[in-house]
Amino acid sequence: MSKAGIKRILLPTILLVIVIVLFIASIAYRRTPNYTNSSFSRNVYCGIFSWVDKTCDLNNNWVAKDYKTGDFVIVQGNNNSAILDTVGARTVLEFTRDASASTPITCLSGPEGTAGATGETGDTGAKGGTGATGGTGASGSSGEPGSEGATGATGATGATGATGATGAAGVCTKGDTGPQGPPGPQGDQGVQGVQGIQGIQGIQGPPGTSGMASAFYGSFDSRVDQNLAANTAGAMYFENTSLSNGVSVVSDGVNPSRITLANAGIYNIQFSAQLHNNGGGGSGTLVTIWLRKNGVNEAWSSTNVTVNTNSPYVVASWNFVVPASAGDNYQLMWSTTNGNIGIDSLPGNGTYPGIPSIILTVTQSGV
Repeated sequence: MSKAGIKRILLPTILLVIVIVLFIASIAYRRTPNYTNSSFSRNVYCGIFSWVDKTCDLNNNWVAKDYKTGDFVIVQGNNNSAILDTVGARTVLEFTRDASASTPITCLSGPEGTAGATGETGDTGAKGGTGATGGTGASGSSGEPGSEGATGATGATGATGATGATGAAGVCTKGDTGPQGPPGPQGDQGVQGVQGIQGIQGIQGPPGTSGMASAFYGSFDSRVDQNLAANTAGAMYFENTSLSNGVSVVSDGVNPSRITLANAGIYNIQFSAQLHNNGGGGSGTLVTIWLRKNGVNEAWSSTNVTVNTNSPYVVASWNFVVPASAGDNYQLMWSTTNGNIGIDSLPGNGTYPGIPSIILTVTQSGV
């Protein structure tokens, strides 16, 4: 085919394609928001297609359909009172021509009508079916476990070190005996005790038997008042020591009351206690005194003393001759029915010395 023939066929074909594309584009464009909402875009469109689309109005006046002739005509209006239809063209209420049937009546917008009642809610649409569940993908294959490594060889045991030689035994020598210390100073003379009751005559020793090579003894006293609550037991105590040789007074955990004998033998325990009713009265008058050995009361060792309110001082004084093993201890115990009765001491007045509340002497009388 010649070039002239090709041009005669190709040029009309191109023009036809262009026209079809523009027509399709115009139809599609009328459905876009740019055409519906923009006066500028709509005027451009109407400037091109006003010969095809009778709804276009380049002056933004109202466009209405003349139902007498079926044509679209322009009537007065403005953008503020216009209503867009579904394809973007402007429309107003229908109108008819006047009696001459020549000039269309100018249509002005009437007052805005009352909003219509809300329509009934439409039925709920049917629920769409649940989509099919996709198939589970195939699991990947597990990798092959690795082979176990070989166990390492055990290390050789180290050699045991040689045992050290035993050291020579040390030499231990006894030190020399130190020199004897000088004798201590002699203690002060103790207060003279009250004369005790005469003891019973001792048993005559066999002929030719010598007396004790040495005797143990002790002299003690208390210079403070001693008191007890009524009907309770307490131990007389001695905080002062005048003489001591194998006899001592140690604490019972509260006061020094335990007469402790370091050596076995027969001992004479003699005491005197100055009793006094300090309240001048009370419901009781008895004081009971007894002996206790190693924390246990000695049977049949009690004596009662009456302390009347009209007797300012009563002295209780007697002795116990007792056996003892080395380390034994004795206590002088007392109790009263009247808490006002105590064992009292008195200071000296310049004429006579002080009076201890209790005087105690202990002497060894046999082996």
